[in-house]
Amino acid sequence: MAVVVGGESGDGSGLLQAGAEAVGRGELREALELFEQAVAAETGDLRVCAMVNAATVTDHLGEHAEAVRRYREALDLMPADAPRMRPGALIGLSQAQQHLGDLDGAQAALEEARLLLSADGASPELRYATLVSATAVAMHRQQWAVAIELANESLDAARRFAPEQAGHALMNLAAAHFETGRWELAEDFAGQSLMAFEAAGDVDGVAETQQNLALMFTRAGRFDEAEPLLLRSQEHFETGGAAYRAGIGWKITGFIAEHRGDTQVASDRYRQALTRFEESGAVIDAADVRMRSATVAFAAGRFDDGEADLTAARSTYLEHGLGLHCAQLDFWHAGLLEPLVEADPGILARAVDLAVTSAIALDAVRYELPDGAQRENWNRRMADPALRLAFRYAYQAGDATLVIDLIETLCAGTTLDLDQVAANGRTHVDLPESIDPPLVSSAPLSDALQLGSALAAVAAGAGLPVTPPPRVSVPPDGRIALDAWISAAEQRYGRPLRDGRGDSGMTVPQPGPNAQPTSYIRMVDAGDLFISWRWADDSAPPGVGLVTEDEVTTALRRFDAALPAPGRPDGLESALTTGELASPESENALAQALSSTFLPYRLAERLHELYVQGIRPHLRIQPSSRVAQLPWELLAPDPELRLLDIADLSVLAPTGIVHAPARIGRSWPETGELPVVAILDPRIPGFRADSALGSVLGRMSPDAPLTALVAGHAAADRLIPRVDDPLEAFRRTDVDRDWLSKVLCEGASRLLYVGHVTAAPPTSGHSDSATLHLACPATTTGFAAPQRDHRPLSARDLLLGTHTLIDDPRTGPQLWPIPSRVALIACESGGDLRFAEPLGLIAAMITGGAELVTAGRWPLPTDLAFQRLGGAPPHIHPLQDAVCAIDAAHDLPAPIPALNDWQRTQLAAWRESGDIQHSPLLWAAFATVDTR
Repeated sequence: MAVVVGGESGDGSGLLQAGAEAVGRGELREALELFEQAVAAETGDLRVCAMVNAATVTDHLGEHAEAVRRYREALDLMPADAPRMRPGALIGLSQAQQHLGDLDGAQAALEEARLLLSADGASPELRYATLVSATAVAMHRQQWAVAIELANESLDAARRFAPEQAGHALMNLAAAHFETGRWELAEDFAGQSLMAFEAAGDVDGVAETQQNLALMFTRAGRFDEAEPLLLRSQEHFETGGAAYRAGIGWKITGFIAEHRGDTQVASDRYRQALTRFEESGAVIDAADVRMRSATVAFAAGRFDDGEADLTAARSTYLEHGLGLHCAQLDFWHAGLLEPLVEADPGILARAVDLAVTSAIALDAVRYELPDGAQRENWNRRMADPALRLAFRYAYQAGDATLVIDLIETLCAGTTLDLDQVAANGRTHVDLPESIDPPLVSSAPLSDALQLGSALAAVAAGAGLPVTPPPRVSVPPDGRIALDAWISAAEQRYGRPLRDGRGDSGMTVPQPGPNAQPTSYIRMVDAGDLFISWRWADDSAPPGVGLVTEDEVTTALRRFDAALPAPGRPDGLESALTTGELASPESENALAQALSSTFLPYRLAERLHELYVQGIRPHLRIQPSSRVAQLPWELLAPDPELRLLDIADLSVLAPTGIVHAPARIGRSWPETGELPVVAILDPRIPGFRADSALGSVLGRMSPDAPLTALVAGHAAADRLIPRVDDPLEAFRRTDVDRDWLSKVLCEGASRLLYVGHVTAAPPTSGHSDSATLHLACPATTTGFAAPQRDHRPLSARDLLLGTHTLIDDPRTGPQLWPIPSRVALIACESGGDLRFAEPLGLIAAMITGGAELVTAGRWPLPTDLAFQRLGGAPPHIHPLQDAVCAIDAAHDLPAPIPALNDWQRTQLAAWRESGDIQHSPLLWAAFATVDTR
């Protein structure tokens, strides 16, 4: 921490000098008193200088809201272009706002400081401090790539302008690498930070880095390595009177004791942390440590003490308007009640109330975060554990209506907010932290460098912003799911949790008297798998089922082992030869096991009743991300009976996508006058036919099934691209995104794609990174990174178009108006259903206009794989036959029954012959997502 010593005379000058000396001794309370006396004694610049110093010390004492007030009061008295004092005050204001979680305000203050420091001759030390603070903002926003870039820039700047302060940049690099799982790099940079502070003789920096490194070791579970560092840093903070930092140290040691099961030591340490935080005025940190103290009290059976801690913490959060902190506390409280709910129904009701309202509020935070990876991280850290608890309590309480409402609301998903695409960030979200604040090192006010374009990078990033879907209307009475709970949560936490659109809800049209019975089956992962179903005609009561987490894991592990897995040694060959989907007997046993796990008994009963009446219902299934690859068609409630035998099945698209304002709805033209746009095994620039993105169909012959399909469409003048020879439609080099935009804008009834799709892993949160590989060169404008000489077309491209890429942008649906029916025949082309937030290629197609999309659930074996690995005859073309069947069904008024009929034909052949070309490995891989 650096303070400014006054220049000329008056009593205030001496007070400023004395205050600076007190800061040097670590006596911050004495320093604050001296600076306040200087404020009262002086006028003009010296008074403003004293005010800034008082704000700086106040912030370091942990009184961040008061520090912000003091900084703003001082800034109001400064000229707007003050070149000497104003940038430093703005940087200090930014740091105080970061401590409060006001990242938008912090960023705005930094931007103003950067503009003031852009003039020639401006202080390089202050420029450096601006850069370090921008790094901290990026880290608080969890924008780790940006943070690493900024930290590297600040390190370079420190070595040029302020070598004695390089330790701060090194510690920030350590923190950013730690948060992104690069432990070896994090440990190395933290070690360098220690050496840098030691070389500079900065004992405060050494102690802070020791504490930060100890926190890293603690979070990694390496307690024995953390404790010596804590001991050394704690001695420095205690003897130096740095109460706030001492409080952090006691909190970490308490956490270690708690996890070692020593509740008495943990309780003592948390009480010491509480004392230090209260001494420093860090009231929010004090409330946070009370939550941990309550955990220990409940574990020791001191329930009254625990309740008192939680009540005090809640009062603090409410006083400071921290609604999300209150939600986190309620979730915490609900979890602490878990050992008590069995003995007292009243406690269970209280636990349900706390868990459900807090889960609703914590889940809603994701709508305010601008990027899928940030939303995934938030879900993993906070929202998912809260929802697990809410579901568990609601199910334990036997409240089926509440469980159904939770499922319906969560399955609505998110709604794309394309209006926000070009916006720089979001409004402030006061995210509660975990056990400790982020590992951020803030340089003193005397250090710095030019920020340049790096600051813009903190705010720019297109992201993929979303909003909550409208409230969900649940038939038959049209009540709004969770309406009272949402209102209670909004009132309790002082935050709107649903926007004002569509409060009448998203209803499904009721069927006519002779309509096919339709069941809507939805699933949510909440530790256990929760399943709800209801019948559109209300011919049977709705129901709720639960599959335990262990049962889900066991069943999916078995099923996954049967799938083609190019990443596993011999994965494709074993799937075609020895896997459970490679023979009728083992496949039937697997199907029975899956059915006993995932098909709720009461739902199976109703399906059997309809079956014996000769009625085939339509099951519209919205799977959770964990079971998105599960082929419900194969489930065997009886050894001789599959769901495919007794029902039509399709996948239900999330209502948040279907009803998004950005969506352009289209209806399939039954006249068949519009053409079929066919992209068939395009040639990818930079990839040979036998490479990773090479040919999926192989060399086509005039008598191949797909050649006949192309010839038929061409003869009817319905094929785009127009060709004289059907073989010219394959392996084309001109079918890039510009060509696709042109032909779609001219009008099409259907889109047929056969080729490659690639995507990030579901845990990344980036479903929008899924890509179609067209014949686009690397020089093409787009969001996806180039691969060799090629740039893929991503779901993000199809959604955002050229927003944030060019000066005169157009949205994805404007550039690529998607026809009503789409077939994406590629490996895991429906893979976005495996994401907690499915905003991949299927969502992009639906947003662009599709009402029905058929895509692959898992990697598809090619014809060559069936022949060479599976032993199929050389004249057999299972993949081409599947493409032809899907294409034919998409040309009919009712495509879903037609697709299911083709699958039934394949199932019959599989039962009769057992030939590998009829294995469900291929035909059961296709899911049809329906929006109607």
